[in-house]
Order: sequence, then C-alpha cells, then structure tokens
Amino acid sequence: MRSLEIADEVDDEFVRDVQSHIAEVRAEKRALQERLKAVEKTVSEQENPNLLDALPFGEIDVSKLPEELQRRLYEVFRLEIHYDYEAKSVRVVATVFFEALETARNLADQAIRMSEGDEKTGLVERSTGPV
Repeated sequence: MRSLEIADEVDDEFVRDVQSHIAEVRAEKRALQERLKAVEKTVSEQENPNLLDALPFGEIDVSKLPEELQRRLYEVFRLEIHYDYEAKSVRVVATVFFEALETARNLADQAIRMSEGDEKTGLVERSTGPV
C-alpha cells in the first residue's frame, strides 16, 4: 500500500502486482488461521489428568438423580459404556474437556448433593457453558 502512495505512475502491471500481493497475503492469512485452528484442537484434546483435581469428590447414586441431570452428566463427561458379552466385562470411559470443566464441576457438585439428600428440588440448573 505504501508503494501506491509514493508511486509516480500507476499502470496496469503495477495494479496487477499489488493485487497479486494482496492475494498472497490473504492466502497466507487463511493458511495461518487453519494452522492455528489445528493447534488449538490438538491442545484441547491432549490428556490432562490434572483436570480431575478440579472436580468435586464424592459418591453419586445415579438412581436418586432426575433424568435430566443424569443426561447432562453423561453428556458433559462424554460417558461411554462398552460391554463385552463374551468376556462378561464392562469398560467405562469418561472424558471431560477443559472447555466444559466449569459445567462438569457444577453438575457433579449438584449430583453429589442430591445423592447425599441435601438437595431435594430435583431442579437442574441451566448452564451457559458448553456441554
């Protein structure tokens, strides 16, 4: 752009050069945005057992929880249950991502309180955070 300001004569070739440079800069910007997106995805998917320390500790009796709270817990912890019929074994996998940590903490705390009988309303608070 500075070249345009100081150029004595602007001809078609000069305009094409500037347009070409603008296209190159835009392509570089798109490539960098894609690279940033890929890096952010990789970072968010890395295992971090320290996240467990941010969650409340306690027992939960799922049978005492309202269905809505159960569903939201399963979703926020990405609960997977795999049953091997032949081996008669169950594998349970729960995953929580940093982006959903606050929601997970709030839901787990509510579930613990309800299981202990401290919270009898059965209401599930709506969270504005990701699930």
